Amino acid sequence: MVDHSKNRYENTNQLISDRGCNSDVIVGAGLLSSGRGICVKLGPRMLLVDDEPTICRAISRCFPQFRTTIAESGRHALERVKAADFDVVVCDVSLPDICGADLHDYMLAIRPSLLGRIVMMTGGPRNDEARHFLTRRDVVVLRKPFGPEHIRRAVADRLRQPLAS
Repeated sequence: MVDHSKNRYENTNQLISDRGCNSDVIVGAGLLSSGRGICVKLGPRMLLVDDEPTICRAISRCFPQFRTTIAESGRHALERVKAADFDVVVCDVSLPDICGADLHDYMLAIRPSLLGRIVMMTGGPRNDEARHFLTRRDVVVLRKPFGPEHIRRAVADRLRQPLAS
């Protein structure tokens, strides 16, 4: 039995509908109907890594069609990358527990398929190591502040990259 009175899905952006879906697959919204009044998103999976909740909320609102998982620290991001596949990762360079350069490389070591599918965000490098990391050719950098169109374009560009094997 499905309880439609409460949305119990934290940070996954799954949609519960008490009316159901009009068809089995709604391509534009990426929804699939189970025939029981539940619509589950089938869109791309995004891991969003930032220790600032307001930034996480703002970015996730730019991607309503995505299945977004939020990690508030580098350690949490690594746990999530170990547990699940993601189509794209958006990650802050400055995190409280792991520097962005190390986190980027750790994520690729765990999931090589993320090569070319990580967008790093920064308000500016805080040290020489971060400055060097941000100039690497394999790193896509989005400088803060940025608008919704910039993050959407950066993510769309990463999703167009072929999957690494």
